Amino acid sequence: MAHGLLHSKNAMASAHKRKEPGEALTDEELAWNIFNQETADRRMAESLAEEGNVVAEDDDDPMIAAQTYTATCVACSDSLAANRLARAPCEHTYCGKCLTQLFQHAMTDEFLFPPRCCRQALPLEEAAAFFEPNFVRKF
Repeated sequence: MAHGLLHSKNAMASAHKRKEPGEALTDEELAWNIFNQETADRRMAESLAEEGNVVAEDDDDPMIAAQTYTATCVACSDSLAANRLARAPCEHTYCGKCLTQLFQHAMTDEFLFPPRCCRQALPLEEAAAFFEPNFVRKF
């Protein structure tokens, strides 16, 4: 097993070396290149889906279906596209209205400051996109 792993690591390292034009890749190097590209593609699809930038058009295709991403606001339970929700450090999501209320309460009740979810502070920099400019200045 260790020999196979070492052999695979060596093949992966050699797959990253630049080949001269016309120099053929070995089957193992080609397999590693394909694996690395598929891994990068999968990560990109997951990233786009989390940001809500991808909309599925064909539910029969599992790659496209996996890219559709909606989430639920933990405060009001509304289900929205992910790009319309703020994600807290604890991975909970808030709609703009509930996030604004959370920050408003923190401004009026010292006990609730800083605004937080699961005992983790919510960064104003990330939440500011959901607020009116005047509200950000007040905070």
